[in-house]
Amino acid sequence: MMILLQLFPYLLLLLIVWVISISTNIRKASFILISLLAFFVGCRYSVGWDYWNYTSLIQNADYGLERFEWIPRQLGFFAHEIKFPQLYFLVVGFFSMFFSIKALKRLSDDFPISIYIFLTFPLFFLTSLVIDRFFLALSIMVYCSTFLIKEKKIVPFFIGLFIAFNIHVASLFAILFIIPCFVHVSNKVNIVFFAFSFVLNSIVIDLFIPNLSLLIGASDVFSSSAESFVKYAETGSSSGMNKIPIVFYTINVINLLCYKQLFPTNDERLNIYLSIFNIGCCLMQLFSFEQNMASRFSVFFLLYICLIVPYYKRVKNYRCIFYLLGLALYIYALTVNASHPDFVGRRNCYLPYNFFFFN
Repeated sequence: MMILLQLFPYLLLLLIVWVISISTNIRKASFILISLLAFFVGCRYSVGWDYWNYTSLIQNADYGLERFEWIPRQLGFFAHEIKFPQLYFLVVGFFSMFFSIKALKRLSDDFPISIYIFLTFPLFFLTSLVIDRFFLALSIMVYCSTFLIKEKKIVPFFIGLFIAFNIHVASLFAILFIIPCFVHVSNKVNIVFFAFSFVLNSIVIDLFIPNLSLLIGASDVFSSSAESFVKYAETGSSSGMNKIPIVFYTINVINLLCYKQLFPTNDERLNIYLSIFNIGCCLMQLFSFEQNMASRFSVFFLLYICLIVPYYKRVKNYRCIFYLLGLALYIYALTVNASHPDFVGRRNCYLPYNFFFFN
């Protein structure tokens, strides 16, 4: 009963988002959804692994803020000056949802189902509650990738990349968007790349990681860092996060092997979406020995599953299938998969949800 009560805010949010997306026109729906989701993300209290860490850094304005990239660092100092740490989460939450929803609006052939997948699938919306800076950079790059796909405009993309890089350096991986947008990648090539990612991952795990400390050399500093990395890589594979990739891999395999049966026409934009999603699966598998790296490097591209699902029109009741799958993954992510292995007591990072103005 307690877990149901704690899940209630998230389930209510899902219901409201779904009703809004199917009952209003796309322009009005996108405005309401940006406002609603930004409110939910920005007004949270004690939700997310970094919430108290970031709050403490902003309150004290200590050297810890210096490790942030320039844009979030300035925002953190400003929130400190006005003595309102929550401003950081409000601003980051708003722009994260703004760029995410705008990207789906620009590209999706079925906005309601795309929004539903965005909200329920792990690594997407829920990530915005956990790793703020990264998700803001992610949302900017996904939005800017729409200029590559729709109009083949590279300048807005690189402007977005510059801004995102000054929010989180991991956004550099988004440069890979350029390949499928300007080079036609066939289905057979995608299959080869995906298969090769498993081979390369095995080589890294079997040969590179066990000897990492020896490869780095005699330096005590590097040796200590290498040992920590090896330990994390070995323990990371046993965590709940490692079950999430199975869903993405399964969808990718079905897409690649049943391409002609699933998709009625040779749509160039669909081919770009499939290739981008395949890049995400390859990166997730390649770095699967370290789950944090795997999820961060791959999610830029995995998010394109939100745009692929509307193309499953040949699959009978495909909407119903993904509604049920999304709901199951949503509950799984909020409960079973919500504890970080590095935290004492494995505190759930999502539950219970609280608003800051009630605390």
